[in-house]
Amino acid sequence: DDLPQFDSVDNIVSQNAFTYSLVSVLTGKESAVGAARAERDYAYFDLRQSYDIDEASRKIDPAVTGDKKRPFSDIRAEIILAPAAWADFSALAEYDVYEDRFDRYNTSLSARDKRGDSMNISYRYLRAEATEYLEGSARVRVIRPVDLTYRKRYSFDAGRALETAYGVEYTHQCWNASLTYTEKLEEKAVFLTFSLKGLGKIAGLETKFEQF
Repeated sequence: DDLPQFDSVDNIVSQNAFTYSLVSVLTGKESAVGAARAERDYAYFDLRQSYDIDEASRKIDPAVTGDKKRPFSDIRAEIILAPAAWADFSALAEYDVYEDRFDRYNTSLSARDKRGDSMNISYRYLRAEATEYLEGSARVRVIRPVDLTYRKRYSFDAGRALETAYGVEYTHQCWNASLTYTEKLEEKAVFLTFSLKGLGKIAGLETKFEQF
C-alpha cells in the first residue's frame, strides 16, 4: 500500500487464467541462379483462447439481472500467407463464443516489386467502436530517391471517405523528407516532415485549411 503510483499502469489487475494455442508455420527454401538458398515462411497460422479461472469460480450475484459466468475469452485466429516474395495476405479475427458474433476482423493484401513500387489494401472492423472501413495505399518510385504516395480511407458506417492523402518523399542514405497534402472531413492540411533513420521524425511543419 505504500508503493508510489505514477499512472494507471501501476494498477495492474491480478489475473488467474491459462491460454491454449495452436501455431503452425510452413517454411521453405528458395534458390536463384548464382545465389545461396534462403529460407522463407510461406504460411503462418495461430489459433488461441484463454480461460479465466477466477471468473469460472466466482459466485453468481443474484442482485444483478442476467449475471452469468463467462470464463472463455474470444477465440483469436490469425493467418499470414506469402506465396511469393513480392506479395502477402494476412487476416485476423476475434470471435465472441457467448454472443455468437465477431468482435473484430482485419484483412490486408500487399504487393511490391524490386524497383520500390508497392500497394496495400486493408479492411478493418471493430464492433465495440462501431468502426468499419477500407483503406488503400500506393507508392510509385519516380526515380531512385523520389517516391509518390497515395492513401485513401473509406468508412462504411459513415458512408463516405474519411481521409485522402497525396505525398512526395525524398530519401537519402540517412535521412528522409516528405511533403503530404491531406483532405479530411472538416479540414485540409499540408505536412512537411524530416526524419533521420533510426531516430524517426525530428522536425515538421503543418498548415491547415478549414472546409466550409
